[in-house]
Formats: sequence, structure tokens, C-alpha cells
Amino acid sequence: MFFNPDRRESPFRWPSALQPSAADLLCDIESLERRLHEPSVRQDRAQLQALLHPEFEEFGRSGQRWTLEDVLRRLPVESDPGSAPAIEAREFLLRVLGPDCVQLTYRTFEEGRGSRVAARSGSAVRGAGS
Repeated sequence: MFFNPDRRESPFRWPSALQPSAADLLCDIESLERRLHEPSVRQDRAQLQALLHPEFEEFGRSGQRWTLEDVLRRLPVESDPGSAPAIEAREFLLRVLGPDCVQLTYRTFEEGRGSRVAARSGSAVRGAGS
């Protein structure tokens, strides 16, 4: 998952003169990832587009590849927000891949669907304008 920290709507910014501490960066990236698990965000195309990078791509539990357009088309009509199972995420780990890129790994647990567990991974990149 690629977040777009340079979009105006995104709450995440890397200061141009300062590098955030690893703990602060983990907190910021984890917060953005958790927002994607909220039914109200998953149902809102504008919020999804503000959070996800234009080159977003993910592979689902089934191995299916999803692009940004696939997600923007699918998630807002996925289901009634009140009936969607809660997604619990934990075991977050942040890896710095380079001066402008980090990777977040974690596990999700979905109650109501046979307590499904999945390993997840997401990336955040700092754009040229930050």
C-alpha cells in the first residue's frame, strides 16, 4: 500500500529540514493505515483517494492484485458500514527503506469471518514537494 503524504488532504508530512524520530514516524504511518480500516473511510472515495498514492497496488489475501482504481471502485460499495466486520490491526513494525520511503508491516484480525488473520504490508513515500 502506498500512501501519498504530499496530498493536501493527507495529515502526514515529512518536514523538509527535519527527519521525524522513528517512534513519531511509526505513529503517523500506523495512524494512516488504521484510517483505511475505518468503515467510514472505506465507504468514501474522496478519503481513499486522499490517503492512497496514485500508483497504489496491493495483493489481497487471495492473491488478487488491486490497483488504486480497483479499490476506489470496489470499497465504497463493498458493504453497509454498519455490517462490515471490525478490522483489528496490531504487531506494527516500521522499516526505513531509504531516505524517502518506509515500509509498515502488521497483522489484521477480522472477527465475524471465522476470525481471519492476515499479514499486511504498506509503504509510505515522501514526494519531491515535501
